[in-house]
This record gives sequence, C-alpha cells and structure tokens, in this order.
Amino acid sequence: MYNACMETKLDNDRPIYLQVKEAIADAILAGEFVPGSAIPSNSRLVELFKITPVTVQKASDLLVAEGLVRKQRGVGMFVTEVAPNLVRERYREGFRSDYLEPLLHRARQLQIGLKELWAMLADPGVDDIDHENTRTKEQA
Repeated sequence: MYNACMETKLDNDRPIYLQVKEAIADAILAGEFVPGSAIPSNSRLVELFKITPVTVQKASDLLVAEGLVRKQRGVGMFVTEVAPNLVRERYREGFRSDYLEPLLHRARQLQIGLKELWAMLADPGVDDIDHENTRTKEQA
C-alpha cells in the first residue's frame, strides 16, 4: 500500500518519532487513511522511513495515546472514528500562532495592508479554499 504521507522528508530539527506521527496524522486529515482503515505496520514504517523500530514504536504509541489509532493485537493498527476531527482540532489550535501571526508580522514589515492581503487571499490561485466551511469570528 502506497500513501503520500510516506514521501515526508524527515529532518534533524525535531524528533523523528514526532515527524512520523505527524506524517500519519497528515494522511488521516487528507483522507488517505479513513476511520476504520489500517495504517502501515510498524515493520513497514521502518522500511518506508528507513528508521529504527524503536523510533516507529514511539510514534505508534503516541498515535494510540492521542486517540488517533487503536491497536488490535495480532491484526494491526486502525484509524479511530474520531481521528480526523481530533487532528483537525489540534491543527486549528496551532494555526494562528504557527501561520497567521508570522504572516501578519511579515505583511506589516512589507507594508501590506489588510485590504491588499485579502485581495491576495482572494486570488484565483487560492480558489481551493472551501468558503462554505470557514468559520467567522462570531462562529468561533
């Protein structure tokens, strides 16, 4: 089974087990692993990421602890029903600090006003945003 999450380039800036966990969480969010589906076995993850079994085990344990997957002894690990929502909520929590604040800081440095910034966001190249499912400040 091939999944795009396995194309993740691991770096030395952060612990490898966290990067593996995030790659699988990203695949869950992208719909590559849907609730009830199996994720690759630990031995397969070792092969795909070219990392040690101990590192993969740490990533797997973290996925289980966070409620994203459940282990079924002798069968494998499966995405939980709540996993997509859990991943989405965790990513939303960090979105402001990780993306919006740096973006606004850089925009101020470049003297880009909000009107111009909105125009950039409304650019046809950004049409893949689902405007129907975006929340307003009042809805948040």
